Amino acid sequence: MLSIGDSVYIEEILDDQVNIYKSRLVEEFDHTIHLDIPFSEITGRNALFQRESIYKVYFLTKKSLLYSSNLTYKHPIKDPIPVLVFSKPANSELKTEQRRQFFRIATSTEITVLPLEDEFSPFETLSQDISAGGVAINVPQSLNFKPDQKIKLSITLKYENSMVEEVIVESTIVRTQESETFGKHLLSLMFNGLSSQARQKIVKYTLEQQRIHIHSMKVDG
Repeated sequence: MLSIGDSVYIEEILDDQVNIYKSRLVEEFDHTIHLDIPFSEITGRNALFQRESIYKVYFLTKKSLLYSSNLTYKHPIKDPIPVLVFSKPANSELKTEQRRQFFRIATSTEITVLPLEDEFSPFETLSQDISAGGVAINVPQSLNFKPDQKIKLSITLKYENSMVEEVIVESTIVRTQESETFGKHLLSLMFNGLSSQARQKIVKYTLEQQRIHIHSMKVDG
């Protein structure tokens, strides 16, 4: 199920703050796995994990399948290359996760909705939530979108450091439902064929938005 080179994300919870560290699976053994030194895509800092502590680890495979498992961090190894050693999950211990739920964050992101042909005129809207697997957007009720219909999205990602990046991706409508916004439908979409580079941009954005949200909750509390 897992293979060398799969992307890895490790969730750490400290004082009610969620930190996500990015890594990569570099070696598999009978009872352990070796991961590249995990680092935060937000701060750029390497992770400092407690030995024999349990962390939730996500594996994003080359086939864009997402699994998670609670693994024990064992110890670091310096030679021949620096890695961290974690317990190896059995296949039965790997939980399948919905890609659309992967680090999903409720945030208003600017999106331009584009037709694949000429089914409708392009229009701008805001997301209700976004993740590395998909997005939910509000659309006018006058537009007759249906499940399994494919459209193109141009997503504008605005980071805290004022950097702006654009991701353009074909997406499939998973479901439509009434929106809390008057005169709108809520579309849930799954990204199709999202490149690794584009996925990393969205993951970085969702992690940053998650950190901002958690910080604001702590300040308000």
